[in-house]
Amino acid sequence: MKKIILWALVVIAASCGDPKDEPSGGGQVPDGPQTPDKTSTAGFDKYTEANIYSRNVKLKISLPMQGFSLDSDGSIWYTQTDGTIKQNMYISKGKPNKGTDPVNATSELMTLTYCGHGTNTAIEEVGNDRYVWVGCFGSANSSGQYWTEKLIGRVKFEHGKTKATDDFDEYYYIGNQTDMHPSIDAEHDLLTINYGGQGTGNERCFVVYKLSEAKNAPKTEVEISCTNGFRTGNAASTDQTSVIVRARDLTAISPVAKPKFSKQGYAASGSTYYSWQGFDVNGDRLYYTEGNDNYGLTGGFGTSSYAYVTVFDMDGKVVEERTQIKAIADSDWTTKMGMSVFGTFESEGVKVKGDKIYLGFGGRYITDSNTTYYQDILVYDKPSK
Repeated sequence: MKKIILWALVVIAASCGDPKDEPSGGGQVPDGPQTPDKTSTAGFDKYTEANIYSRNVKLKISLPMQGFSLDSDGSIWYTQTDGTIKQNMYISKGKPNKGTDPVNATSELMTLTYCGHGTNTAIEEVGNDRYVWVGCFGSANSSGQYWTEKLIGRVKFEHGKTKATDDFDEYYYIGNQTDMHPSIDAEHDLLTINYGGQGTGNERCFVVYKLSEAKNAPKTEVEISCTNGFRTGNAASTDQTSVIVRARDLTAISPVAKPKFSKQGYAASGSTYYSWQGFDVNGDRLYYTEGNDNYGLTGGFGTSSYAYVTVFDMDGKVVEERTQIKAIADSDWTTKMGMSVFGTFESEGVKVKGDKIYLGFGGRYITDSNTTYYQDILVYDKPSK
């Protein structure tokens, strides 16, 4: 039986750095790899009420979601993590809210603990069951935030249950990597995993597998190191512990693709970049989002919120240039739509389904005195290239 050692402080390939969603600032940067015809076909500059898929949805805690998934029954799966100490991750299901009155999406709720940040999670439909795919075995940092996920976990959704990171149905190992976030494209039988590491590399790195092959990959024992909160109950502990996990070994199968690109080099020189806010893969395209709300950018409401989408191919080349989502920067429109009088929206996730692209946002201030976070999703025609 093969046994693989994966330590917490390992420095992975220098090209693949830490993918935390912190603002990356501006400055002069070189143009990234691009195809000759990269002009965006996305219609993100035009918007009406028809572009609102769902608005003003309240989750378990008053914080923005980390991301979302879409169900074939038309409902939405939300991922949310705790505030100060982030050992809890909440997975909840709700229907799209077409009206302006806030609604709750907590009638179907499961809690996952000690996993990680949850920037990207995925829902897999298996008959009437749903399985959550998520980065797991994360480590708490000095601020109580969980990062550096060592494996991808798969766990059946069960309403009302709490499952710890070491009690999932299955685990997936992609090699000596860390900071993992999954995406599933069931239509094209694809599992994509974003990964990073403890190094200082400046690229986003992804590996794409056939989902059916990944679920049948051979199993092996993997020894990993992470903080020990899941064993001691002290969620803020930064003490390390060693864990042996039986996982499907994805290094034993051939990936479909391994796209990567510069964190700041995929737009024109001098571009200002914002926090990474999730990705999705659909067919041979990778959809990548970034953004920050106006309050987080300035400590006040003097500027617009910003969100962007860039589309890459499976070689990591730009095929649809970085394009701004103009609706969330228009506070007059968001006020009229009953979503935010200050236009305060943090980009939170992207999903592509059929011929549509869905963009998630954590919004605040549906009135000038309501500081509660509500979740919003806009929908557009999928970029055509």
